[in-house]
Amino acid sequence: MRLPQSQKKKILKKHIYNITINIEEDIHDHWLKWMNEEHIPDMLATGKFSSAKICRVLVEEEMGGITYAVQYTTDSKETLDKYYREDAERLRAQSKPFEGKFVAFRTELQIISEYSSPPGPLSNTSTSLSASGEGEKPSYKP
Repeated sequence: MRLPQSQKKKILKKHIYNITINIEEDIHDHWLKWMNEEHIPDMLATGKFSSAKICRVLVEEEMGGITYAVQYTTDSKETLDKYYREDAERLRAQSKPFEGKFVAFRTELQIISEYSSPPGPLSNTSTSLSASGEGEKPSYKP
């Protein structure tokens, strides 16, 4: 079944900076609070990312711990490279209190296309404002 063009939004430049991290259980709560209250807001405050998500990875690791994928969306590879040059070292240094208690790896993802579901009884919709202040059409967010 083909989706109507109105449900498909082509994105050719957006990137996701993804950090997959396994954190030891004994500091998990402190780390998660730090991520939500300090680190993610600091990352967004650089002005280089438009949004962030923190997702729990639903697998049990043999090594133990709890695994997350943290995803930051940026408008282009160039902006991501600018983050690496201007902000990465400083922001990564903030994780010093957790040193030796986590394992992380980073990947870059290019968004090729995005899809949204039409509003319906089972969809969760949200509306956001564009830079001009005009409302955008609701998009599906699972």
